[in-house]
Amino acid sequence: MNYNKKTIMDVDVAGKKILLRCDFNVPQDKTTGEITSDKRIVAALPTIRYLLDKGAAVIACSHLGKPKGEWKEKLSLAPVAKRLSELLGREVIFAKDIVGEDAKAKAAALKGGEIMLLENLRFDIREEKNDPGFAKELASMAELYVSDAFGTVHRAHASTAGVAAFLPAVSGLLVAKELEIMGKALDDPKRPFVAVLGGAKISDKLGVIRNLLDKADTIIIGGGMAYTFAKAQGGEIGKSLCENDKLDYALEMIEKAKKNGVKLLLPTDTVAADSFSNDANRQVVSTMAIPADYEGMDIGPDTTKTFCDAVKGAGTVVWNGPMGVFEFENFAAGTRAMAQALADSGAVTIVGGGLAGILVMLALPQFGHLLVPAAFAGALATAVLVYLLAWKRGVNPVRLILSGVAVAGMLGAFSSTILLLNADKAGGVLDFSIGTLSARSWPQIEQVWLYMAAGFAAAMLMSNKLNILALGDEVATGLGMRVERIRLLLLATAALLAAASVSVAGLLGFVGLIAPHIVRILIGSDNRYLLPGAALFGALMVVACDTVGRMAMDPSELPVGVIMSLLGPPFFLWLLRRHNYEA
Repeated sequence: MNYNKKTIMDVDVAGKKILLRCDFNVPQDKTTGEITSDKRIVAALPTIRYLLDKGAAVIACSHLGKPKGEWKEKLSLAPVAKRLSELLGREVIFAKDIVGEDAKAKAAALKGGEIMLLENLRFDIREEKNDPGFAKELASMAELYVSDAFGTVHRAHASTAGVAAFLPAVSGLLVAKELEIMGKALDDPKRPFVAVLGGAKISDKLGVIRNLLDKADTIIIGGGMAYTFAKAQGGEIGKSLCENDKLDYALEMIEKAKKNGVKLLLPTDTVAADSFSNDANRQVVSTMAIPADYEGMDIGPDTTKTFCDAVKGAGTVVWNGPMGVFEFENFAAGTRAMAQALADSGAVTIVGGGLAGILVMLALPQFGHLLVPAAFAGALATAVLVYLLAWKRGVNPVRLILSGVAVAGMLGAFSSTILLLNADKAGGVLDFSIGTLSARSWPQIEQVWLYMAAGFAAAMLMSNKLNILALGDEVATGLGMRVERIRLLLLATAALLAAASVSVAGLLGFVGLIAPHIVRILIGSDNRYLLPGAALFGALMVVACDTVGRMAMDPSELPVGVIMSLLGPPFFLWLLRRHNYEA
């Protein structure tokens, strides 16, 4: 589908001041205000880096939360500016206001290659009202407007719509990418095409519902908006959310669905509560008969089954908005079940409005903390297999290498087969299989540093035993060492370290082959120094290759795994020729 939308790639941004609308509406700890996930900030990095590298001066802006036109310290974008600065590796100038003296002075002084961030747009009541005066003030600071807040492009606010009346406008790389993906899926969707719509308000999704009624086979309505549909049909909804000015619209949509042959699924039962709290008294009731002092908080078990069954048989699924107040554990069951059904469906999926995070957190809650242990188990099993295949009255270096190549080829064939069978979902897997440092930062390190520390400590404790093993099995045995037991412990340690590294950077080939041998040539074979030296040199080598990859095809980025794979084979051949090994 050709949307005929210009992007930052189609215009000259060098030396220009750019008003960049981002979506930095990040989740925060309610007590400390600490950012709990920086995924939305990371998603904006390709556009920001492109603009800065081209010499543009970037004035970034975003909303955070719902301050409703009031200045609230806990909703300040200052923590976002700090995190963005860490990710970019350069200062992010923070304006203490939006279109006031501080913002305008800093914007006027901003130079090419510099970036600033305005304070929370929604601190000004005019933002959500799409006030032309406010939009004009925003535009006055820049020469070009770039829309890259995909999660909010549908909102008619001053920073997303109004400002385009005063500045030339193009899309950022994130919006362009999402449009391409969605265009392909929605232009000719695999059937049945199921749309799952949740969230609080029908008014937020008027255009979405109208459009989907002409495209979808089934539309599922959940969340707070479902109670407007219920009341429109004469139901009693208690204290539940309701847009009374949209009752006629809800009835209109029901009739249009019937006319178009679209199956419209609405909740039949509801988990209702006597207060908006996780600890509230709750009961399952008919959605059409919610007690007067109760409010709907989640879809009920019968509805959950009906909705999940509809998703399981789908060819394409669009999901936007939760099924209930999923922030409260006691009212997250409906959203969790839908996420799991979506994950199990095998359908082409488009998840919007922050639901990508829900999908991971709710449908696959085990994934985050089990990634390294799972990788460790796989690495250890592979290492043991290679070791057993290479064993023949001992282990010979050449047999070990050849066994490793054979096993790698076999596992590579399995991986390729899986990718081919799941081509529509292979994008992230492909990045992992190649190896990349793109968008990797401290949050990823935090997930693995304990494993890395444990593995490195174990390796250093066994460094002396490695020195003894280097003398040969007979000598080591004569010195009282249980050779095979130590080897297995070393294999387990190596597998743990490899698993921790791979879980962050993906499958970076040849690092473990190149770095130790170069360091051995430079400082000798004493493992007390060789192990930390190889770790440090390997890290420096990966960073250097990543730098080359970022510069070689600017503004595109060549994954570091590609650079490493170009360096590895020549070194591998040189190493085999340098040493006189016998199989």
